[in-house]
Amino acid sequence: MPNTLDIKRRQRSVKNTKQVTLAMQMVAASKMRKSQTVALRSRPFAQNSMSLLSSIKTRSPGLRNKFLNNKSHTKKILAMVVTSDKGLCGGLNSSVIRECKSFFAEYQKGGYTIELILVGSKSRALFEKTGLKIHNVFKGVGDYVDMSDIKPISRAIQGAYINSRADKVIAIYTEFISTLKQKVRRRQILPVTESIFSDLVDDIKPSVGKFTEITDKGTAKKSAPGDYIFEPSAKQILKTLVPFLIDIYVYHIILESNASEHSARMVAMKNASDSADKILKELTLSYNKARQANITKELAEITAGSEALR
Repeated sequence: MPNTLDIKRRQRSVKNTKQVTLAMQMVAASKMRKSQTVALRSRPFAQNSMSLLSSIKTRSPGLRNKFLNNKSHTKKILAMVVTSDKGLCGGLNSSVIRECKSFFAEYQKGGYTIELILVGSKSRALFEKTGLKIHNVFKGVGDYVDMSDIKPISRAIQGAYINSRADKVIAIYTEFISTLKQKVRRRQILPVTESIFSDLVDDIKPSVGKFTEITDKGTAKKSAPGDYIFEPSAKQILKTLVPFLIDIYVYHIILESNASEHSARMVAMKNASDSADKILKELTLSYNKARQANITKELAEITAGSEALR
């Protein structure tokens, strides 16, 4: 039977661990809520930007843009892989890495060359062993990310596409579904199509939970066709608008990943706290048994001593 002092030490250790996991659970819950709120508040802006792009293309069908047109098929893919900078978030990063392995095997079998941009440091060590070329590793966008924080990521993606290092850019990240559910997704970033933006915007609103009540009151409604005068020109507006839409796309992907990370960490820390409670109950039972055994032993010794003196 374990020593009561050893059990006491283990109880103190488990209690301290539980305090840490509870604190981390509350912090993760707060960050998760903020990340989701920011994504939802940005939704009307993204929708209005898409509406403007659609209007320009409809009224000026002959316009061309380097990000809107498919390139000649050179079989070069740039994958933006989004994981976390920190651990203790359950199987979140493992799920992304599994999806990446499946993605790489699928495209390498077809003769594609794959290069990487990593957002978050947790996947770096693994992908360095694969021999795939890593263009950039971006850290520090896992908490309260702002549009200015993702511009270097977006510029790296756009630069690779413009310089013909890739004819297609794919993002692999975790989409926030609910507090208990996150889903690894693949999304095409470049070349730009209207459908990839509309799908992203539709997916920002969750299907369950508090934020399902949010409506699109701030979104511009589709207007009837009319005459527009573009200043300085439709071509110049398109040249400025499309890179900005790519920024928005990358921004929402990062926000979805952040909300997923904080949600997974909150659930992992809650499970750790529940496990600590269970261990404490078992330790308390063991302590009581050990104490009772010591009391019984001492009583037996006293009784035996008393009998020996008679």
